[in-house]
Amino acid sequence: MTLAWNKLYKENVKVLPKTHTYIKIYPLSDDDLESLRQYTMKEKIAIFDFPLEYELLEMGEYYVDTKASKPELTFQYAVIPKGKIFPNVKYEIVDELVLAPDKSYLTQISFKLSGNSYEKKVGKDSKVPNLEIDKVDPKNNSIKPNCRPDSPFWPGCLELFNDRNELELKIFNPSTQNTFLNEQWCECISYDYGYEVNRFIALSSTGDCSEFEYNGNTSSTECQPYTWPPPPPPSLITNQCGCQVYANERKPGGCVRVINTNTNGLVAVRKVAIHMKDTWFNTDVTFTDDDGCWKINAEYYGSAWMWVRFYNENATIRALRLADPFDLFNGVRDYVGSISGPQFNNINVEYHPDNNVGSVAQLFWAVATTHNAVQEYLNHPDGIPVWSDLNIIIF
Repeated sequence: MTLAWNKLYKENVKVLPKTHTYIKIYPLSDDDLESLRQYTMKEKIAIFDFPLEYELLEMGEYYVDTKASKPELTFQYAVIPKGKIFPNVKYEIVDELVLAPDKSYLTQISFKLSGNSYEKKVGKDSKVPNLEIDKVDPKNNSIKPNCRPDSPFWPGCLELFNDRNELELKIFNPSTQNTFLNEQWCECISYDYGYEVNRFIALSSTGDCSEFEYNGNTSSTECQPYTWPPPPPPSLITNQCGCQVYANERKPGGCVRVINTNTNGLVAVRKVAIHMKDTWFNTDVTFTDDDGCWKINAEYYGSAWMWVRFYNENATIRALRLADPFDLFNGVRDYVGSISGPQFNNINVEYHPDNNVGSVAQLFWAVATTHNAVQEYLNHPDGIPVWSDLNIIIF
């Protein structure tokens, strides 16, 4: 990323500051595995049992590093955002990462310089202007102070489009730095003979609102810093499974449901974990609500990978399954699959019973049904003692 930055801007840096830390985790016991599960639940940071720097061509049932002492203690991997705590399990830092917005010239040039496909990363429909490396001259591109690496707005201010609302999309220009909210704005009032005659909001070129002020014999202009009101919440729509998801189709969302054999109808799988990752190092963890709905307020580009994991703060559903031994140690997980963009806000997961005893479909239906039964018990204990953080094993 540093090489790409210096290729783009005349404000060269020796090393760009990290935004995330990529770690390799070495669990040594079952207690470590439980600690990692608790960490994921509390911090909402996804942990994977395969190296994240490799491209996923086809997902298998599970991956075991040949150097691991036991299959269940295989090495695990996570990307920790700056400022977040690290797991209390042995780990090593693999790399310090700079994760700029996908739709930024910095990410585009970084991919091109490293020989990776930027188009594959963001998708053909991303509408990102194409920069040709041999035509980029950093001498012509200056980055404004509020979008340099020491700014609190960095690297989000590099986003190519302003998402304040759909009517104010602005193409980011590295020579003019067309950002909207991250500049110093000033609210000024002009007076004539003591009467207000004009009120305006202006963008300061110096960061000091006094540049607009004026004091004359009969007229004056007084200014003070102005903060734009926060943007409205992202608009929501109802998707095909009846869930409120973000209208922006690149923000993942959907529902998880299971067949209730008493009614033969679909019911929500409540408070179950959703793990997502993109084609790079971006990951998210969220949980379904009481309606089985979920959504993530982050844009995904290219392809995404999704898992349903049957745990929450109340219980973890485990299973004895040869196809995936981690179901017993980490809790049952269902790899939903790879999802191609740009639409990620209509992901419908359903679990149906299967007459083939021992099949994967039957297992997931049983796990989802059991998970719901636990939530129902905790909401309506009927005098039965309520236990938290239950561990339930399905044979």
